[in-house]
Formats: sequence, structure tokens, C-alpha cells
Amino acid sequence: MTVSEWFENVESAGKVCKLVKALYGLKQAPRAWYSRIDDHLQKEGMLRSSVNYNLYYSIVDGKIYYFAR
Repeated sequence: MTVSEWFENVESAGKVCKLVKALYGLKQAPRAWYSRIDDHLQKEGMLRSSVNYNLYYSIVDGKIYYFAR
């Protein structure tokens, strides 16, 4: 897995994303995972679609980037 070039910065160049905690097997796992990824994506400036809450998008230099969970 590689990080998109619009997502990279000097400190994270060449690195990949890693899941720090295993949430699998818990009844609350899907909700906990969604909450964490939602917070992170919005903190990084991505916007959540008002039509489909599983779709995030960002517009950088006139290009649209999509992330669907």
C-alpha cells in the first residue's frame, strides 16, 4: 500500500499507513473503526459526502480525490 502523493508530506514520504490496534472480533469494532477513520479523514481536510456517508472527497489544485470506505 502506498500513500497518495497529495497526502504525503516531508515526514511521511515513502511510509505507509499501519493499523495500530486490532479492533477485529469486538461487537463494537465496525463503529469504533468508522469513528477513528472518520476523525482522521476529516482532520486531514477531506469532506464527507452528504448523499453517501461512506464517501469522502477532497479537492486539491483542481483535482478531486475520493476515498470510499
